[in-house]
Amino acid sequence: MPCPAAVQRHLIKPLEILPISHSDALASERASLPFNIGVPQFFRSTAARARRPLTEHHMVLIATMRASQDCASKLYRLLQRVAEPTRAEVGCLAYDVHRSSEDSDLFFVYQLWEDEETFEDHRHTDHAIAFRSAAPELLEGAIQLHKWKILP
Repeated sequence: MPCPAAVQRHLIKPLEILPISHSDALASERASLPFNIGVPQFFRSTAARARRPLTEHHMVLIATMRASQDCASKLYRLLQRVAEPTRAEVGCLAYDVHRSSEDSDLFFVYQLWEDEETFEDHRHTDHAIAFRSAAPELLEGAIQLHKWKILP
């Protein structure tokens, strides 16, 4: 039995890789859907949209953290406040906040940087300093930070 026409027009089309110039078309198409599919979140930083190939000079950071009891919402808001200015920084290719679907107190942040120098520059920004100042009272234990290099 075919889908009714009213349902068919809201079906998600197969994923297409579109040039940046089509982002406005994507936004208007998304706005016509009866639900939010979060298309803009696929490419959050301007640099990531450039689709440059990754090399061994790029750096990936994974930061995991656990919120103290009854502090998960506050930690989430703090992570969101630091995310936008970080994504706007020169050298930030991705900065994505994740929350466990099995344990709502567990978070990790995936970061992709142009190189270690741009990450070090980030650490000295006002928003990064403010995060490091406010986070300890919301955390159970220390943030676990792991640096990764992309293999050629």
